[in-house]
Amino acid sequence: MLKIQIILMPLVILGVTYLRLERIRGRKSKALRDIADVPLILEFKNKRVYGGNLDDYEDGCIWLYNCKRLDKRKKEWVNHGIMIEFEGKIIEDCMPGFRLSEIKDIYTLSKEDEDKWWLGLDNVLQFYIDPHHKPLRGVNCRWGPDEKHAAECDAKLHEALSIMLTYCEASENKETHQKIHDAFTYIRRRLIMYGAKIP
Repeated sequence: MLKIQIILMPLVILGVTYLRLERIRGRKSKALRDIADVPLILEFKNKRVYGGNLDDYEDGCIWLYNCKRLDKRKKEWVNHGIMIEFEGKIIEDCMPGFRLSEIKDIYTLSKEDEDKWWLGLDNVLQFYIDPHHKPLRGVNCRWGPDEKHAAECDAKLHEALSIMLTYCEASENKETHQKIHDAFTYIRRRLIMYGAKIP
């Protein structure tokens, strides 16, 4: 059974519910095999912190996509800066792997909050550095190769945003990547503010 330790209890102040991050305890390898495509925060023994969506765990290595590194001095998430060679070019790795043996703690959303709030990675990363962050709530849609859109999801809008995010992740130019990512985040946030039914 997955053991967890709550690091922030949910509080309700002036009608605002704050979320919880939980630390995975016990056999991390077993817990990681039982989950996929969820936001994780990795705290390393060397004090570095990375966050991203879990793609896979295999042979003692955690693979993250949409990965970011925490700049503790600026208190903001930045590009992770892990580079690889691809077709003769040096580019940022779109899915870096991290050895479990180098990681001190792993945090994820509590199961209760994951079910209650459909949150993107950006909100979870922001919540890690700002416990008072109030995310906008989208719909719970796990559309993908093996799953259809949720009944309440605006499928065309969801897929349009997914194309935008795909171009963002495929961009080899760091500046272009950041501009598209920032634009995506702004557009998604505004759409949800005006009632769009998207994750």
